[in-house]
Amino acid sequence: PVLLSVMLLYPAILMTIPWVLHWSVGKFPKRRVYVTLALRDMDRNRERALACVAASMAVMTLFSSVLTIGGFVDRLDVDHYTPRLPRNVAVLESTVVPGRPVPEVVRTQQIAVVQATVGPVDHVTEELIKQPGCRRRSGCDILTAQVSNVGVRPASEESHTGLREVTGSQLPVVVDDGSLYKVITGHEPDAAVLDALHRGPVVLNHDQLEDGKLTIGMFSEAATQLSQVRQVDAFRAPFHTEATQVPVLIGRDAAARLLGVADQDVQTSEGDIWARTSHGISAHDRRAISRSLTAASGPTSTLVLDSGPSRMGRTIVNRGTGIAIVMLMAIGMLTTVLTLADSRSQRETLSSIGASRESMRRMTAIQTLVSTFVGHVAGALVGAVPPIIALSLLRRYATLTWVPWGQLAGLVFGVPIVLGGMVYLTVRSVPEWRRRVM
Repeated sequence: PVLLSVMLLYPAILMTIPWVLHWSVGKFPKRRVYVTLALRDMDRNRERALACVAASMAVMTLFSSVLTIGGFVDRLDVDHYTPRLPRNVAVLESTVVPGRPVPEVVRTQQIAVVQATVGPVDHVTEELIKQPGCRRRSGCDILTAQVSNVGVRPASEESHTGLREVTGSQLPVVVDDGSLYKVITGHEPDAAVLDALHRGPVVLNHDQLEDGKLTIGMFSEAATQLSQVRQVDAFRAPFHTEATQVPVLIGRDAAARLLGVADQDVQTSEGDIWARTSHGISAHDRRAISRSLTAASGPTSTLVLDSGPSRMGRTIVNRGTGIAIVMLMAIGMLTTVLTLADSRSQRETLSSIGASRESMRRMTAIQTLVSTFVGHVAGALVGAVPPIIALSLLRRYATLTWVPWGQLAGLVFGVPIVLGGMVYLTVRSVPEWRRRVM
């Protein structure tokens, strides 16, 4: 419907422009004589005026639609974005075999690399909980929490194997004494947090815990399956984070009760390094850290950050605005050349009866402004209004805050004003008289 509306409106408005120009001549007060002269010139030279208006109108129609839809896409991107990690939190994620710890000397080098770029950081290494009785250095099953729907195998197969196929999001259950909680949330663990850690699993993203129950099991990396699956009581942390990739925290004594072993028999394996910075890490710093990590310790870890929404819609708006400005300026300069050529005799007449240079400069500037402004306004009406009306019918976006009003106003008003100013400053105010040789 939007595309059809644009296709119908464009020729309809274009056909009404000659009538509007003819009607508007003389409608302005006498003190707006320059505008009247510009409109009269367009009315007298309709073919040239209509061709120039059609060109600028076509460009403006296209980019008004692009900018409007781009603004809507950007708003959708922001509204529906869910962060993976909290703000100002970075993770040095191991790229070696899961469950195999990175050597301590390598971890020290990696932290030094990060601190050399962003300054001092608070950092904690995850303590992943291994399956009881597993003595291997790597490859042990890890205690994992299932925080989204899982596809349950058919009852006969599940009862035979005791396994569930992991199809949703799973998070490691990590032993914590409050230090990792502080890094992730940025808040000191109070008595309520420490008490929850001693009682059972603590979920930092409240949306991931339904009815106070959490599905946990031993996750096998090789088989991508959860074994020994069961539901346990879990607790919401006092501070909620919207991040979806933060681990589930648990005290060592609570983990021991969960596994049915003594506290000292809870086996852990070092996981990723979590760090909190005092400020965000820019894309430039992120690339510098990645290069330094590779140089210092090889491909053992990668720096993971939450980069925020893609903002592809904003990129479309910004780049579309730039391209539209270039095209509209080119069309506007061509329009100016044709307008000045057609109005030469008129300017010669005014000059011969004593019109001042300042008056002539103003007249040429206003002619340029009016001839370009008409096409820009018509194009904005055709290109922007239909998508705005259609998308505003969605109640959530009825306020129209997603419309790039600034960019649209810049194209509609800014480009004609700039062109008019350029003409005022550069174009010869009085036509050069040419003497005929008899």
